[in-house]
Amino acid sequence: MLSRRSPRFEPTPVELPSRGSDPAAARRRQRIASTAVTLAALVLTGAVLQQTVQEDLAAGAVAATGVLQGAAVRLEALMAPSALELELAQLRAENTELAYEVSRLQRAARERDRLLAVLDLDGALPAHVVGTSTAPGGALRLDLGGEHGVAPGQAVVGAHGVIGTISDAHAATSQVMLLTDTRHALQVETAEGTLRATARGTGAALAIQHVLPTWDVKVDDVLYSTGLGGVFPAGTPVAVVTSVTADPDSPFLAIDARPLAPPASAHEVLVMVDAVATEVL
Repeated sequence: MLSRRSPRFEPTPVELPSRGSDPAAARRRQRIASTAVTLAALVLTGAVLQQTVQEDLAAGAVAATGVLQGAAVRLEALMAPSALELELAQLRAENTELAYEVSRLQRAARERDRLLAVLDLDGALPAHVVGTSTAPGGALRLDLGGEHGVAPGQAVVGAHGVIGTISDAHAATSQVMLLTDTRHALQVETAEGTLRATARGTGAALAIQHVLPTWDVKVDDVLYSTGLGGVFPAGTPVAVVTSVTADPDSPFLAIDARPLAPPASAHEVLVMVDAVATEVL
């Protein structure tokens, strides 16, 4: 039996080129070395740049914080009231007080003018109010009486207008029946003369009677004495209209008015001693 022998392979020697004999390989090695150096330089440069950026950011943050703090201080200073603003506020407050005082003086001047107009009337006797009555309709007591020429039926006026008439006179004192007394009445008209009617006391106010719906009268109209009868001076303010309504049960309007001369504020009055009513209505 024949035996099979495995064939032998003899290695063929490979001849490697020497470093000095291959110029292409040398150039590759040189490029690799150069690239490695470049990469190392880039990595180092990046690290340096990163540190520089971080340092710059930190310095910028510190600078920005300082700027913001300075701006906050300046803004707070701007928002705080300055001495000029405080002085301006004080001047405005003083101006308001002065405006109020001027308004008060103007009102006092108008009242003075009305009183002077009344004082200019012939036959007017000044008197002081020394007492009041709480009876329905109210009443005033004056410091003048019969010995001064005061008599029942004489008109009494104040700085704001008609107050009433003398109802009783003693030697040194007298009593005034007010406009609001239910026993008191007088003839009134508007400034334009579009209305002429009777103003009668209701106990607390006045009722303007016998006014037809076709007559021109409205709320806030001022009513004046007509001077009829020779008791109250013509054109003396009496009352202001407060309401105008239609009365279904009457051919006349229902008109209420408020006296322009409040008795509670009357301190000095004038008694028209030269004019005496023949009857207190």
